[in-house]
Amino acid sequence: MQRLRDRYGPGPVRMRIPGRRLTVVLSPEHVQRVLAETPRPFTAATREKSAALAHVQPEGVLTSGPEERACRRPFTETVLDTGFPVHRLAGPISVAVAEEAERLVAEVNRAGELTWGAWSAAW
Repeated sequence: MQRLRDRYGPGPVRMRIPGRRLTVVLSPEHVQRVLAETPRPFTAATREKSAALAHVQPEGVLTSGPEERACRRPFTETVLDTGFPVHRLAGPISVAVAEEAERLVAEVNRAGELTWGAWSAAW
């Protein structure tokens, strides 16, 4: 990113990669605009992000279209306690995460590898 900025200035920079075009933002002001104006006209639902999240969050806010996002985001922010420094269920969640991590490590040690099934069950 620094090399792009050194070469092209503060951007944004339009790039062509095989099969499509994309725009790379290089300045804090442009990043703030993109974040403020997502999901319209900008979208966070890129092919890469949608594919990466398909297993763990197929109907999540990040990969939702504008209409779906408008409904899902308030619910998600409420569930995540966005307005608070620590989630109201942080204690029990931490215990559950530690237990699942212990099970996953035990499964990996038993099987000798990390499989999607083990990861998915732990997740």
